Amino acid sequence: MMILFNETILIPRTDYNSLRTFFYESFQKIRSMPRDYCVQALAQVLQGYGFGIILQLFDKVMTAERIVRLNINPLSPAEFLPPLFDMNVEAVTLEEYQEYVQFFIENSPLSKEREDFEIINRYRAVVYKKLEKEKKK
Repeated sequence: MMILFNETILIPRTDYNSLRTFFYESFQKIRSMPRDYCVQALAQVLQGYGFGIILQLFDKVMTAERIVRLNINPLSPAEFLPPLFDMNVEAVTLEEYQEYVQFFIENSPLSKEREDFEIINRYRAVVYKKLEKEKKK
């Protein structure tokens, strides 16, 4: 797979803090949304889902009609679950993500460069030790 593409990018897994920030800033843009709305539950539940899926989910739930009804019916974090289940996607677990990271590290062009740098650094260490011994004499 790495042969097909010139470059590869490892996209980080969505974590609690990035999701909390996303939801907080997105809800702050909506004037009828309470300023003290607790986004922690959403951030906790949606960890590991791709950010594209989270954007689609946000757009499905926060429609214009729903935003108008916010003053009458407050938003519940449970409203995000049925559309999420309808998407039939699973979150990437930490173990699965570590497998992706390991694959990326093993097959990226940087892995060869890292090996070359390690050889250079070992050679430098030997040379520096010799220089220190000569200075002591």
